[in-house]
Amino acid sequence: MDYDAADEPRLALPLPPGWRLDSAPMSPIVRAVSTGPGREDNRYQPKAVLTLENNSELVDTPEEAIDAQIVGVSRIAVVVDDIRGTTCGYSSAIVTYDTGVDNHGATCLIVAGWGSRNTLWSATLTVQGFDPHNPDYVSEKDSILSGFQFAFTGD
Repeated sequence: MDYDAADEPRLALPLPPGWRLDSAPMSPIVRAVSTGPGREDNRYQPKAVLTLENNSELVDTPEEAIDAQIVGVSRIAVVVDDIRGTTCGYSSAIVTYDTGVDNHGATCLIVAGWGSRNTLWSATLTVQGFDPHNPDYVSEKDSILSGFQFAFTGD
């Protein structure tokens, strides 16, 4: 995946079979959008959105960067689950939330770590779709979240 600054983490977004990258122009914070095969009549396709932010001026630790991202999510949705751990050796959280829209599920993986030049980066990968209990969607979501990579040059 392309990057804008030399000290940014390198991000890898897995694409399960049938998923494709969206080539539409994006804001600088959005690094990739992928869509999965449509499954529901008159419903949106499942989607994965990957963002990257420099949190150096906002917080002091990777854990605080993760907390700040979760606070942002909680402003627009109800956080249902928040599981802390590590991803690629960096602090992370998997957050499931309820958007208030019937039969719509959303889960995000937030990873934060220090780059060179004392830069604190956080990546948020959100996977969402209607019919969140559909076995194909669950399998694809799990593949995307577990296969995501966050690393700095030299890791």
